[in-house]
Amino acid sequence: AVEAEQAGNEHFFSADDPRFRLEGFAFRKPGEPFYRLNISENLPPGVQAYARQSASGVLCFTTDSKFIKIRTRVRVINNSADIMTYGRIGFDLYRDGSYCGISRLNFDEVGYPEHTYTATLFSDGDGTAHTYRLYFPLYAEVMEFGIALSENARCEPAPAGADPRPVVLYGTSIEHGCCASRPGLAMANQLSRKLGMPLLNFGFSGSGHGEAVVAQELAKIPNPRIYILAYDANVSPEDLEKTLPEFCRILHEAHPETPILTVSHLRIPNEDPASEWRTRRTAAHLRTGHAFLDGLSILGDDFGECYTDRVHPNDHGMILYADALAAKVRLLLTGK
Repeated sequence: AVEAEQAGNEHFFSADDPRFRLEGFAFRKPGEPFYRLNISENLPPGVQAYARQSASGVLCFTTDSKFIKIRTRVRVINNSADIMTYGRIGFDLYRDGSYCGISRLNFDEVGYPEHTYTATLFSDGDGTAHTYRLYFPLYAEVMEFGIALSENARCEPAPAGADPRPVVLYGTSIEHGCCASRPGLAMANQLSRKLGMPLLNFGFSGSGHGEAVVAQELAKIPNPRIYILAYDANVSPEDLEKTLPEFCRILHEAHPETPILTVSHLRIPNEDPASEWRTRRTAAHLRTGHAFLDGLSILGDDFGECYTDRVHPNDHGMILYADALAAKVRLLLTGK
């Protein structure tokens, strides 16, 4: 068993304590850093950098604790204004499927590039057991982490869903979680909740270029339920035409029974939907022969209101994106 660390009258438990179940880190072993991939010099530099960030990591547990507190040390690569502090380095909490708490942070008081803080996510528990999902930061490397519960609280891993096989998502900063205001609102985390399935997030900010070496790493994941490839926003139509067939081939060869869903570029403000830029992308997706979701339709008629900076969806856009993906995935996996 993993021992708790005591601070004052509080006991901080590791994410690897058997009272909890940690999801989102396919390659991590207990005690290792919260990396989404094993870091290797063979990987592109951007992937090496952003794979260290804990996007879509989630701690799942059931407890009757009257409060939940975390203590952490995080490190970030940059401090760009398009990512809110809560989304970048915060943890947020869901109780029985509903949002209930956030590690509240004042932007002006956050250190850079590293920051250490303790935060109470909620303190109004009634002593009855509830199931929690604690989402890790989207754009930070979590260097230290501990979670504290009230004294004598009961705690056990939350029950797994009916299908433990993971959704494997590959993409760009959009899938990584930029510009969600907090972790639980990132499209990937919403999609996981909507499907009731674990999800592995391989969105890499500015670094989703469809490299074969990345596909080879994702092909190592045991028993994936579905692969979702959504990296249009980081490549030109020419590069998409070159990389997408090989990326799909590598995954299909490793897991021939696993569906592959490709997703084209979300419609952006001022875009001509009939442009060659768009039609070439659509054709590249269709030529793979795998399932396809057209990004033109995902955000609806009022798509301009779904953006923060004309590139990254805001929270409203993230909700619509997750809804569209969830509907498509359900159709592919269940036929309804």
